[in-house]
Amino acid sequence: MKNRIEGEDLIREARSGNETAEKLFYTNLIVRFLPIVKCEIGRCPPLQKEIGCTEGMSREICQRAVEEIKTICPIGNEQWSLMRAIHILRNITDDFIMNMLVDLARNGNAEAENLLFTIIRKKLIQWIESKSWKAPTR
Repeated sequence: MKNRIEGEDLIREARSGNETAEKLFYTNLIVRFLPIVKCEIGRCPPLQKEIGCTEGMSREICQRAVEEIKTICPIGNEQWSLMRAIHILRNITDDFIMNMLVDLARNGNAEAENLLFTIIRKKLIQWIESKSWKAPTR
């Protein structure tokens, strides 16, 4: 409970123009994002085998996500939300994973190629389901 209250206080302070609170908020956001990124990379055995999951790489992905969040929906913006920030993080993490899998697949890694096509298929199905492509009922 205390962390939630501190987070809300940081957001309030950052929105009021306190630059220190804003920097601290984004630093805390990176710390909160690290486990998500590590988990996503951990789901890809080819990446684990080839590059492992280094703290520095995960932190870099989180930093890129925070920079994107600052651009798309800064904390002072009324549209800012943690859910939106997490969606941005997931998109950047997915892009990183896909690019790494493409590179591995080009180098002949069959496991990376199979995982890449599995991910693409899953995303395509999710996109089709979100578009509700159903025949109209009469």
